[in-house]
Amino acid sequence: MITISAIKSVLERKIKNSDEFIVDVYIKPTNKIYIEIDSLKGVTIDKCVEYSKEIENNFDRNIEDYELQISSPGLDKPFKVKQQYEKNINKEIKIITFEDKDIKGILKNVFNNYIKIEVTNNIKGKHTETEDIDIEYSKIKTAKALIKF
Repeated sequence: MITISAIKSVLERKIKNSDEFIVDVYIKPTNKIYIEIDSLKGVTIDKCVEYSKEIENNFDRNIEDYELQISSPGLDKPFKVKQQYEKNINKEIKIITFEDKDIKGILKNVFNNYIKIEVTNNIKGKHTETEDIDIEYSKIKTAKALIKF
């Protein structure tokens, strides 16, 4: 049986010494394998093909049949790993805490246990004030980059 840890092991050897990182790996009971890879510069289709070949070279379909899908995480998807926060430094993000509080601001820094964001507050409709706030990862239900066109 193909396991998530076996897939991650193959991927980690492949991404070693690069800015690429594993966002998620999951396997459905039907043996459909989903892999999300990202990098600080983004992931091209060619990179996804390269990773697909690496998986296929390490897991023989004649021994165990599987379906494979490799992609980068969508822009609208919540962050799953610390590197996604790092990729979005100086960009606007939206956080929903476990207390269902919405926080929008500019991601300023990423630390081991928390992030720092700059939030702009309206003061009595007359002027705005910015403040930096720290949010622990353990308090974050979801975090996403805000997409601007």
